Amino acid sequence: MEARPDCPAERREHAGAELSRTVKDTVGVSIEAEVVAPGTLARSSGKLQRLSDRRR
Repeated sequence: MEARPDCPAERREHAGAELSRTVKDTVGVSIEAEVVAPGTLARSSGKLQRLSDRRR
């Protein structure tokens, strides 16, 4: 994920670990979250499509 401009660089690693832990505790899925500098990630180019989870 992309850090907010007011997030200091030394806080980013902790924020990624905190997000990973929160997702694991809430959803039960392990993820690897990396927090990058502001302006690093490309913006989406198109309309978001809805997904339907059909697992049973």
